Amino acid sequence: MKQSIKEAINRIKPAELGFDSIKINSFKKLGLGECNLNYIFSIKNKKFVCRVNFCGETERVKKEYACLKAIEGLDVGPKAVYLHKADRSCLQSFIILEYIGGKPFRMRKRDYTAAQAKELAIVLAKLHNKKSKLLKKDKKWLSYKENLKQSKEFERKINKYTNNEFAGELKRLHTSIKDAMPKKETHKIGLTHGDVYPQNIIQTKNNKLKLIDWESLELSDPARDISCVMINLGFKGRLLNLFLKEYHKIRKDKTVLSRARNYAILMRHHYLLWEIIRSFEIINKKLPTEYLRKTTARLHIAEAKHQYRQLKKTIKLPEIDVDSFFRNTR
Repeated sequence: MKQSIKEAINRIKPAELGFDSIKINSFKKLGLGECNLNYIFSIKNKKFVCRVNFCGETERVKKEYACLKAIEGLDVGPKAVYLHKADRSCLQSFIILEYIGGKPFRMRKRDYTAAQAKELAIVLAKLHNKKSKLLKKDKKWLSYKENLKQSKEFERKINKYTNNEFAGELKRLHTSIKDAMPKKETHKIGLTHGDVYPQNIIQTKNNKLKLIDWESLELSDPARDISCVMINLGFKGRLLNLFLKEYHKIRKDKTVLSRARNYAILMRHHYLLWEIIRSFEIINKKLPTEYLRKTTARLHIAEAKHQYRQLKKTIKLPEIDVDSFFRNTR
C-alpha cells in the first residue's frame, strides 16, 4: 500500500502541489486511526500529510476534503492540497494536507491552561459562526430524540452479540437517559467539528490551536462541540467559565451550556454502548488488521466502564456490570 501511494503522489501534476517537479524525500507513518493511516512526507523541504483511508470509503474521504475547503479561510485547521480518489493504479483514496507543526493535546489531560481554554474557545466560536452552503443540516445527531434512536441501534448490535441476555439492563439504561432529557427541544445551528478530542487539537509553536480530523464536520448544534470540550477535555468550573466567556465574545448563545449538558449525557451513553460494541468487534476480529494491531478489547472494555462511572455521576442509573457482557467470550 505504501509504495502504491508514493507512486500515486509522484504522478500528481507538480503545479497542483505548488512545485515545478516532485521528488519525495521521505515517507514515514505518522499515526493510525479507525480507518485512516497518516503518513508524513516532504518535497523540497516542505512537509505534507497524506491521509489514507484503508477501509475503501471514498465518499468519506471526499467529504473530509470538501469540509476542509469549506473552512479554509478560518485558519482553524490544515489546508487541503489534493484529493486522490481510488483507482486501478492506487486502490486507496487519500487527501494531501499541509503539515501542522506542533503537539497534540494528551488524552485525559486535566491541567489545561487558561490561555489554551481561551484559544480553543476562539477556534470553535469562529467555526460555529461560519456559514456554508456545502453541507446540509445534520439529521442524525442534532435532536435529542434522534440521538436516542441512534442509541437504540447500538443496543440492537449489543443484543445480537449477547443473544439478548442484557436487553433488560440496556432498556432500563435507555429509559434513564430519555427521562433526563427536556420534553421540549430548542436548538441553534452552526458548523460543528463533531470530533473534539485532545488528540485532534494541535498546539503550534506559536501557541495557536488548530483542529485536525474533519470528516465529521456538520451543520448541527454547536452545543455538541461544547459537550465534547466538557467530556473529552474535562473542562469544568473556572476553566469552563473562562472558555465560555471567551466563546461568547465571538458567538452569542445564552443557552449553549444547558444544551451542552444534555448532549453530554447522550454522548456518554453513546460512548458507553460504542465501546462495548467495539470490544465485541475486536474479539470477533471484525475490523481491519491495521486497526486490530494497535488496540485490545480490554482497553475498550475499560473505557466503557469509565464512561458508565462518569455518566452515573450526572444522573441516576440502573446498576450495570460491563464485564458481565463479555463473560462468554473468554
